[in-house]
Amino acid sequence: GPLFQTCGALWAHTEYSKSRINAKGWSAADAVTVIPQGALDYYRALGHDSAGSTTEPRSSVAGSTILFFGNIKPYKGLDILLRAFHALPPATRKSSRLVVAGRPHCDMGEVRKLSQDLGIDSQVTWKLGFLEEPEVADLFRSATVVALPYREIDQSGVLMTAVAFETPVVASRLEGFQETITDGVHGFLVPPGEVSSLATALDRVLTDPEQAGRMRQALAVLRTGKLSWDHCAKESVKLYSRLIHSRRPRSPSS
Repeated sequence: GPLFQTCGALWAHTEYSKSRINAKGWSAADAVTVIPQGALDYYRALGHDSAGSTTEPRSSVAGSTILFFGNIKPYKGLDILLRAFHALPPATRKSSRLVVAGRPHCDMGEVRKLSQDLGIDSQVTWKLGFLEEPEVADLFRSATVVALPYREIDQSGVLMTAVAFETPVVASRLEGFQETITDGVHGFLVPPGEVSSLATALDRVLTDPEQAGRMRQALAVLRTGKLSWDHCAKESVKLYSRLIHSRRPRSPSS
């Protein structure tokens, strides 16, 4: 709080972040500028077939992959996703695979036991621990849908990586996510913690290749437009210019 008071301007990635700063009274409302985090397209140049287009159809019921990626913490809702995978229609579940990849920051014993108790562990690929960057690229490139069943979040690098690879997302309907993607356009947003809603949304992406293709096209527009680094850089320069101009000494009157 006190540190923010010394800043001439604050940069937030979402309106949600701005509202939280304002609610705490950490800074004047007009001192906060919202500039989105750009799509994390660094990974697009890595991994296998990096020269290929990420917009090629990847959604076929014969080989569908749900990806859960990132540091694994309780608030990210992996337990909800496991239950949702179990709740998929039998035909969809049989032809799909769930990939869980990332560093655990909690005891994975209960999560692994849940997977076994639900009888889905044979369809779950666990890639726990550090992943080399080309491996990360390959995971997103091969995913049919990225799942973000978070219980809470402001903004997510995982979401921005999914956007970079133009991969449809099914995410919790949280403030930062709602500002970035549109329900039914770039993926689906579902109430946090609702297993049945999450399962229904995943099933819709996994079983409708044409819809998934339209979502990838919409994500391509998002990646090269509002969330492009060119756009974010221009908005950043505008912020710095305003700040410099406001601090520039006035010429003495004659």
